[in-house]
Amino acid sequence: METNTLKNIIVLNTLGMNKQVHKKSNKLSLGFTLIELLIVIAIVAILASLAIPTYNQYSNKAKFSEVISATQPYKLGIEIAVQIYSSGSDDLDSGFSEIPSNIDSSNTKYQYVDSISVVDGVITATSRSILLTNPTYILTATIDNQTNEVFWSVDASSTCLDSNLC
Repeated sequence: METNTLKNIIVLNTLGMNKQVHKKSNKLSLGFTLIELLIVIAIVAILASLAIPTYNQYSNKAKFSEVISATQPYKLGIEIAVQIYSSGSDDLDSGFSEIPSNIDSSNTKYQYVDSISVVDGVITATSRSILLTNPTYILTATIDNQTNEVFWSVDASSTCLDSNLC
C-alpha cells in the first residue's frame, strides 16, 4: 500500500501538480460558502439597480411613441390642406379639409393618448398613463409660401422634452 501511495505522489509531481495525497483527503466539499453567496447577491443587486431605471425609461419611450404616431394623420392632413388650398397656418384647424377632428379622452382609440387637437397648424397631443405629469407633444408647422412645403418642429413648450421622451 505504501508503494501505491508513493507512485501517486510521483505521478502527481511529474504532472506539475505538486500535491500530496493524504489518507484524510477523501472528504469532498460541495456547495458554496456563505461569503460567496453574499458576493453573488451583492453583484446581482448592483446590476438590478442599474438596469431598472434604464428599463423604465425605455418602457416610457415605447409608450410615448404611440403619442408621436397618433399625430401622423394630423400632420398629413395639414400637408394636404396646404397643397390644395395654399392656406396659411391660420386656417389649419381640426376638421378643416383633410385634417381629422380633435380627439379627447372620451373618444380616443389609443391606450396612451389622452387628446389631440389642431389649432392654427399647431398639433398638441397629450399623453396619459405614462408619467405622473402626462407629457405633451406639440408640433408646429412652418409653411414655405413659395413651395407650399410644410416643415415640422417640436415646440419648446412640449413637456416630453423635459422627460426625454421625444
